Amino acid sequence: MNAAEGAKACPANGKLKIFIKACQSSMVGFGQLEGDSPGTMETLVKGKSDVCGHLLEQAVEPIVRDDPRLVDLSCPDKKKQGWLTTGDDSHEGYIGPVYGFGVVLGDYFEDPVLIVQWA
Repeated sequence: MNAAEGAKACPANGKLKIFIKACQSSMVGFGQLEGDSPGTMETLVKGKSDVCGHLLEQAVEPIVRDDPRLVDLSCPDKKKQGWLTTGDDSHEGYIGPVYGFGVVLGDYFEDPVLIVQWA
């Protein structure tokens, strides 16, 4: 089940879940959000709305999750922190692995989740 169905797989125990995503720059993410070419988030959601439709708010904009929280330490001069959304991996208009990873974690845990990214 996914967030659209409102299911949680791991009951809350009151403890913050912390995940550290330390990787090479190839994991930062330069996947395109918009466009009709294969591999864009737009094409994926249109083609598999039954599986991926919950990633878009009102079927237009990528969702912003208020769980988990993301802290990105990849660029010392451009540290980011906030709720999980697209553009967190590299810059606006792009998506990377942390978005999908965060959506799954947010669906799974009832407790708060923190992702620390360093690429």
